[in-house]
Amino acid sequence: MSICVLVKRGPDIGKKFTIEKNDFIIGRDRSADVSINDLTVSRHHCHIFLDNGVLKIEDLQSRNRTVVNNSSIDNIGVIGENDDVVIGETVLHIFKIRQIQSKENPDKQLVVEEEPLYKPQTVILPTQEFSIDKIANNLELIYKVTAAIHSIRSRKQLMKTLLELIMDVIPADNGVIFSANEKQNTLSNEIIISAQPEFHQADVSHAIAYYVFNQRVGILANDAMADPRFKNIPPVQYNTIRSVLTVPIGTIGAMFGVIHLESRNHPGVFCEKDLHLLSAIANQAAIAIENIQFFDSLNEENKILQEALQKDFNMVGRSQEMQKIFGLINKLAITDSTILIRGESGTGKELVARGIHYTSSRRNKPFVFVNCAALNKNLLESEIFGHEKGAFTGADSQKKGRFELAHGGTIFLDEIGELNPESQAKLLRILEEGVFERVGGTENIQVNVRILAATNRDLEEAIQEKIFREDLFYRLNVIQIDMPPLRQRRDDILPLALFFLEKFRKEIGRESLQISQEAIDLLKNYHWPGNVRELKNYIERAVVLCSHPTIQPEDLPINPHAIYLKDNEPFPTLQEIECSHVIAALKFTGWNKKHAAELLGIQRSTLYEKLKMYNIAN
Repeated sequence: MSICVLVKRGPDIGKKFTIEKNDFIIGRDRSADVSINDLTVSRHHCHIFLDNGVLKIEDLQSRNRTVVNNSSIDNIGVIGENDDVVIGETVLHIFKIRQIQSKENPDKQLVVEEEPLYKPQTVILPTQEFSIDKIANNLELIYKVTAAIHSIRSRKQLMKTLLELIMDVIPADNGVIFSANEKQNTLSNEIIISAQPEFHQADVSHAIAYYVFNQRVGILANDAMADPRFKNIPPVQYNTIRSVLTVPIGTIGAMFGVIHLESRNHPGVFCEKDLHLLSAIANQAAIAIENIQFFDSLNEENKILQEALQKDFNMVGRSQEMQKIFGLINKLAITDSTILIRGESGTGKELVARGIHYTSSRRNKPFVFVNCAALNKNLLESEIFGHEKGAFTGADSQKKGRFELAHGGTIFLDEIGELNPESQAKLLRILEEGVFERVGGTENIQVNVRILAATNRDLEEAIQEKIFREDLFYRLNVIQIDMPPLRQRRDDILPLALFFLEKFRKEIGRESLQISQEAIDLLKNYHWPGNVRELKNYIERAVVLCSHPTIQPEDLPINPHAIYLKDNEPFPTLQEIECSHVIAALKFTGWNKKHAAELLGIQRSTLYEKLKMYNIAN
């Protein structure tokens, strides 16, 4: 009986030793029967031998011990069929290669082969044992597999194409590719091809696939009914599976699935060369899947970067207040300090953040925008910090979060006051240590990111109410920028209005459209509770809907009773102004709450909160 030693991890990963004797030594020394190139392995580390058919191991007083299935061997131990043997930094799988008698031909011995997760990049081609036609078919298969790997960018389409190509060459009745969820240690049928019309999904043997998935070895069994490993598997037990050829799809770091071929009519259909060939194809498929995932990640990063680059950095302001802001941007661009930008909604906090980034040394790196208020609370952490495959239902693959995508650049956390306590704690850790973990992961991920945050909330009040962390506030508030509302910088209303007019008439194709002095006066006297965003929306609406060459006051959705008050008139409270403005927006849209929310530049849920707050009804 032969004994096989597979190196699953360590400097010699992928090596396979077949020992034709029942007693041998494993060690670092070249005189050892199995010589391992690992400096942490002793010269003569352990002794492997058969005792009444039982595979046993003896530690030879090694420096770094011998461990079997997480248990240290002080003297002699037993090696189970599924046990891993650890010596130094090397992990071995040691097992007997069984020869079993064929039920079809009692005089014939059939070898049950096991192939490790194949690492070398070369494909083992058949030699003199195969006919010229068989060799030509295998070469054509390899060519077509290579072409598919280089041309297909969809995982599912790649798997379907590979299985079709494989079954054109390897004589199987049925073929299945299983997709792996490594986090949950589960397999599911991804692609099924069968030459038997009566073959159903329920007939697929998951047990054989799980054996290959868990052991990370390929198997060839040419008389499955005589193989003791399969004696409790119904399709084998009921004489429906005769020959099996199954290999894992995986790399050192990840398992992606299993390729399973079977014959239900004849034993001895597959050969050892088929096992080598299929293992090599599975290895190439694993590399292709890794590349597809990598390209998907690159595309996502590129999308965010392109969005940042395409978004214009345009800030308009002649007022003294805005000149101070411009001066701050220039000063802060040369630092990496964390900045908290505060101000009412629509005052241009995001533009300030972009201005700081694009005038800084990080300008050629990503600027990643995150609206903390717009993200679903259940997915907020996944979006910001990323998640591991299988972290939750629907997490079919690993995903990088916004912090990873912003590596080397700047991340802008808008509406920071809306972060939940768990996310606040993670953010605090990034600010303190520069590390975080993906959702469902344990690996510490280091990032080099400048953090800019913004809020229109009273964070000091939120701290008193125990909904915002005080320590996080002080970490964010290294430097504070206060954005003035538009009503406090009235000198900027006309320049902004003309800027937006020029922008939208070019976009819409109405370059001759003008604005009347009466409309300008109305804009100047309005109190602008929605600030610059509201002004932008009003000008865009007027450019689209105005039916004559000049924008008139009636083309602007401004309630004439809500204009800025003169000095001799009583000054309303902010709540009174906001209430009046919300009512004006509702009236203008015919009490259509969706359109009113869009006009005001707020979420519909925020509008409903204000209707309830001010007791506004139809």
